Amino acid sequence: MNVTLQSYFLKSAAVFFLGVLGSVTAFAQGFRTEATYSPNFSLAIPAIKVADKYYEARLFYQDSSWVLASAINISPIDDNYLTGSYQNDVLDLACVNFNGGVYSAKLASTMPGKYAFTLVSSTKLTSCPLPPGIGPARGKWVRTAESPLSARNDAVLAWTGKEIVVFGGWKFFCSPVASCISPSDPPFTDGAAYNPLTDSWRKIADAPAGTTSGNGNATVGSDVFILARIDSTESSRRLLRYRSSQDQWDAFELPGNTLRMTIAAAGNGIILYDRTDENGSTPDWLFNTTTAQWTQLPDDPLGPSFSRQYVTFGDDLYLFAKALTASPGGASGPSYLRAARWRGQQWKLLPAADSIGSAPDLIAGQRLIAPILGCADGGRTNGYGRCIPYGAVFDTATDTWQALPNAPGRGIKYFESSGGFSDSDLTLRMTGRPALDAMTNEWFLVPLLDADRNTQRSLRATGPYGFAFGGASSTGEFLKDAWIWKP
Repeated sequence: MNVTLQSYFLKSAAVFFLGVLGSVTAFAQGFRTEATYSPNFSLAIPAIKVADKYYEARLFYQDSSWVLASAINISPIDDNYLTGSYQNDVLDLACVNFNGGVYSAKLASTMPGKYAFTLVSSTKLTSCPLPPGIGPARGKWVRTAESPLSARNDAVLAWTGKEIVVFGGWKFFCSPVASCISPSDPPFTDGAAYNPLTDSWRKIADAPAGTTSGNGNATVGSDVFILARIDSTESSRRLLRYRSSQDQWDAFELPGNTLRMTIAAAGNGIILYDRTDENGSTPDWLFNTTTAQWTQLPDDPLGPSFSRQYVTFGDDLYLFAKALTASPGGASGPSYLRAARWRGQQWKLLPAADSIGSAPDLIAGQRLIAPILGCADGGRTNGYGRCIPYGAVFDTATDTWQALPNAPGRGIKYFESSGGFSDSDLTLRMTGRPALDAMTNEWFLVPLLDADRNTQRSLRATGPYGFAFGGASSTGEFLKDAWIWKP
């Protein structure tokens, strides 16, 4: 631990009201394998063992002391995944992330019974110890050449087969710890394309309308499709197509009420659909990219659903969703992930998964994989009786579900993961977390992109690469740097 962090602890005793721990019970909101010390004088401890109980705790620097602001009772976990422990008046932290470095530290009580602590030892580490079942980080994030775009947040990122297209975005940022910065201007209409082989950028033609990453985009061949709004009215949404080979944009009318809809690639076409039926059911549509015609799909056999997501595999179209009930996590039990397949102009209902996570988004051979670690037990009010996994594997050859292979931290709630890759696909949700190598069924770490965890970026898999562009810092400063990673 460097001198700066030591001085924070040594200038005054760190008060840690462990007596509160036994009385606070709630659900954990996340899980990491290291404690995190942030510049706003807080220490987040995601998993600490006190006697025979386990907690997630957060300490804040307040009135010349470190005060326990929250303590959340969590389910027992394997000791390999603990961040720290407290016994014999010593708080032993296995790994603390501070200012881009990691440290182990021991804090000893100087006034037993009153829970005042001072730092007695610390050691700088090269990295946090990896729990069993997780290999080291692969590759590294590399900053690209300077882009020709201005600073922005929520830019659209898409892969054309040769280039990464960065388009749109806006000057809007909503900090998790402060009020939102409202956009003063509409989304950008300009964009640029990045060639990862030459580390070079080129400006692309301006689009007829601006948009942001939350509105949906999909790639068919080398063409990128994006949902956008031509003007300020809700009825002005259009499907935009960027033809990368011609550096040209087209706009297409959308069918019916498409206010809440998103898009996904469906073979050589585009499917337009609503992610939830909570506001009433709307039809799903297929767009023929050759004829520019829309065709309405028959109702799927899953009924009213939420978390709806389409996945294309070969000539088949799979729909994954969870049943829309009055209380999906209530006394009637969890809402399991269900599946249906559209083949030969017909729907077929498939078996439901023993999973309550989101749809598979990684294609590996004949498997559709949701590489999501962690599980949920329903809590104290409507417990499920077991911890049901978020991740699962669907075998398209046998129409059966399987558990994630070699999943580390099995049975641990809220264990975050980054995604995974195969010989033909890559998914990426976040950095610094475990991901699945679907070719070897091994798990490894995606390297951390930012030392500042409070930086919000446009981040996603683009072809065989992870790519991040721009974003905003925790102070609301908009960014324009770009980073690339390949596993």
